[in-house]
Amino acid sequence: MSWVDRISKIIHAFHSSPHDFDRFDLSKIGTGEGAQVYGHGLYFAENPEISGKGGHYYNQFSHRMMRDLGPEGQALYALKQAGGDRAQAVAATEAYIDRLNRWAGNEQASTPAGRVMAADDLAKVQARLDLLKSDKIIGPKTYEVNINADPNTFLDWDKRLSAQPKFVQSVLKDIVPKDNMPSFMQQFEQGTMPGRAAYWGLGEPAEASQALNEAGIPGISYFDANSRSTADLQRRLDVLQSSPNAEKYKSQIEGLQTQLSGLPPPTSNYVVFDPNIVDIMKKYSIPGLGLGALYEQGDYGNE
Repeated sequence: MSWVDRISKIIHAFHSSPHDFDRFDLSKIGTGEGAQVYGHGLYFAENPEISGKGGHYYNQFSHRMMRDLGPEGQALYALKQAGGDRAQAVAATEAYIDRLNRWAGNEQASTPAGRVMAADDLAKVQARLDLLKSDKIIGPKTYEVNINADPNTFLDWDKRLSAQPKFVQSVLKDIVPKDNMPSFMQQFEQGTMPGRAAYWGLGEPAEASQALNEAGIPGISYFDANSRSTADLQRRLDVLQSSPNAEKYKSQIEGLQTQLSGLPPPTSNYVVFDPNIVDIMKKYSIPGLGLGALYEQGDYGNE
């Protein structure tokens, strides 16, 4: 059985966010990174290097927060400058506040406008210091989750319809509107269109996701950026091995098998339509862009 045939009732995945919460919420869609380009829903990654602690999206959120002028972004930047050492970040911030106080109180060394500016900076830096001195976790959070669904019930964004799981093919035949353009329906009936085209044929993204969810398809799957080249090789191998003329392609099959033998199996991202099938198992935060101690909050009643 190849990796595309795996069957499981639980998908173990990760999600990074600038927000701290205990349950996923569809109303928060669009407040993270990205533009919902793979459909309307909640995004998760099998591979922690994509969206796990210290992964690609964690770092994106860190950079975005540091560009923000708010206290948490400034505190995160102070942690980065201190190499993740919270005590050192506190000391450096206190020293900066001392310099601002001296500048604001020096009538000869500063203009009235400068003193007002120093006082304004002082309030912002004090808020940063208060956060650094608190027991609050600073920076993005990573959620380790279980998605209670079989991956073979997800619509594959890139696969042709004829290669989708049988369950997905059956659902799409029932719910795709038959009044789509003739060219669309021809590709749909022949099974040559990719899953994403069928999704767009269901209407606007939120409408399409709702229709699929109500029909029993819990979400969309697609290969992550680290896996697409490996997945392309695997697809080519599967096509050749399933061909009636597989013996004719023996050398190509062996070549692809050799290439794949040294590569890790591809991993997927998932877009989930219903937050109720997602259980948060653990929550992490790493102060200072992955430097320093790991904060872990577990025991969500799901383990």
